[in-house]
Formats: sequence, structure tokens, C-alpha cells
Amino acid sequence: MQELQPLAALLARQAADLEVYAGFLYAALDGSLPAELVQVQRRQAVADRLRGRLGAVVGVSVLLGDQRFTLERKDIGSSSRAGIAHEVGGIVLSRRELGLAEWSQALVAALARIAQDNAAAADVLRRLTSFAV
Repeated sequence: MQELQPLAALLARQAADLEVYAGFLYAALDGSLPAELVQVQRRQAVADRLRGRLGAVVGVSVLLGDQRFTLERKDIGSSSRAGIAHEVGGIVLSRRELGLAEWSQALVAALARIAQDNAAAADVLRRLTSFAV
């Protein structure tokens, strides 16, 4: 766990502009992990439908082990809410809301635990740690 401290410090510094960082997180998690681990919520405006676009990502849920990491916003530009739920067999046993910096540190730690066995998780971990505001 000690090797994650520099990474956690880096993420805390990079999270200074939280909404820019949140936008990066939405983009980094959208389509990056296997479908069974990630659920993406989109808001599709009329213009998106007319042009055949998917719409803006407004929510991401990532299941890593028994932890479900959620990041949600009402629309692009609105503030994001981050939380972690303890989930077993699809049943939420507990849920807590966190600040974005603490949430992203917990997400990186969970990704690091599974990255050795999951190439997609390793790729997301690299993308998250290469972000610069």
C-alpha cells in the first residue's frame, strides 16, 4: 500500500480543478473496462438524436470486487457527486459519498489490486495516472 502513496498524492494535486478532473474521469472510464464492470449513463439531447450521437456521459458506475464506484452529474458543467457502495450479489449493504479526490484515490487503489490480472484495468490505471490539469 505504501507504493500507492505517491500516486494518491499525485491524484490529489491533479484534482485541484475538480470538474475538469471529473470530465476526464467520465471520458477515461467510458468504454475502458469490460462491460460487466462498467455502466454508463448518458443524456441525449435532441441535437444528439438528430445527428446519431450517443449523448453526454452523465454517470459512470464501476464494480470492482465488492465495491461499486459511482460518479454522477446532472449535465455537462454541473457539479459531480462521487460515492462508493459495498455491494454483494447485487445488494447494496452500505453507501458513502466522498469528495472527488478521495473517491479517485480509492478507485485507483481498487484498480491497482485487479490490474495484475486484468489488462483493461491496467490500461485505465495508466490513463488515470497520466492526467494533467
